[in-house]
Amino acid sequence: MARVYQDSRPRKGGSVRPWVIEWVGLEGGRHREVANVGTKKEAQDLLNTRLGEVSKARLLGVTSVNMIRPKRFSEFLEEEYMPHCKANHSPATYRGDTVLQKQLNREFGNRNLRDISKGDVQQFVNRSVGRIGRHGRPIRPATVNRARMFLSGIMKEALNREYVDRNPVKGIKMLKEHNDKLRFLSIQEESRLMALLPDYLVPIVVTALNTGLRLGEGLRLTWSDLDFEHRLVRATRTKNHKIRYIPMNDRLFQTLSSVPPYAGPFGVSPYVFTNAATGKAYNSVTHALQKAAKKASVLDINFHTLRHTFASRLAQSGVPINTIRELLGHGSLEVTLRYAHLSQKDHRSAVDVLMQVQDSVKASS
Repeated sequence: MARVYQDSRPRKGGSVRPWVIEWVGLEGGRHREVANVGTKKEAQDLLNTRLGEVSKARLLGVTSVNMIRPKRFSEFLEEEYMPHCKANHSPATYRGDTVLQKQLNREFGNRNLRDISKGDVQQFVNRSVGRIGRHGRPIRPATVNRARMFLSGIMKEALNREYVDRNPVKGIKMLKEHNDKLRFLSIQEESRLMALLPDYLVPIVVTALNTGLRLGEGLRLTWSDLDFEHRLVRATRTKNHKIRYIPMNDRLFQTLSSVPPYAGPFGVSPYVFTNAATGKAYNSVTHALQKAAKKASVLDINFHTLRHTFASRLAQSGVPINTIRELLGHGSLEVTLRYAHLSQKDHRSAVDVLMQVQDSVKASS
């Protein structure tokens, strides 16, 4: 049964009642759609289109009319995938998603989802490698890989919603990332930097150096995330949405204990580090950190350098790599292994075992 009618429910302000179409779908269920049209004839034309899609899907033996309904990349991205990202990603991750959205729209926006091939994806990757970015520097392999992963997520969700019958990104290899340069602070650099930081930034930097928290995780710590009795910091605004706990050492315990809760003209703030000018959490402290670092002659650092410093010092002290992974909140050990070469203590102990074996051989001969 199919029909066209006007919605009889009262409308605010006496606005025109919309046309509605109803039809039986491929699976036998009733479908209802508000037609964004002005006349009954236009609504009937839309209904005929929907009925034609159902008939064609039955003839082709597919399970969803989405499989035959052309869907533009930009349309799917804006109307379906970005709302999906907003619902499932952290605010910081979603901000990055919007940047990738613009980039991929430039590449594939006018294409239908089903028309994007594996060759198209490979060409996009190839064109991106070494391209000069907006800051005049070559695009890094890691940046290309993030765009590739985001594109894969788009096509995977399109596959789940049956707009496509395969993910063309699958099988396209990730580029090798050259992460040989691992920047972390020496004790001397830390000392110079701490001496020139503005007062409000000192506890933030101390927290980062002693927890390895990411920028967003650290700036949005709330007082309820701090357990002074058991000396634990709870990270809740995490990249993978998994809560983790980091023990407080003495330095961190003393620093956080000395931070006064904000109760200024904007009311009481739940955040540990509150911007006195707004009464809210800081959005970023990167500029202030780099300004102090320049004065201290500590070059080429950003907030993430503090996280690298935390992990590198643990590795240099012989802390097991899997423990470092858990403290950092990495989803896989592979990412944490970049610090493994710094853990020389265990390596030396392992090699020393050979000397013990060799000495026992000499003693028995």
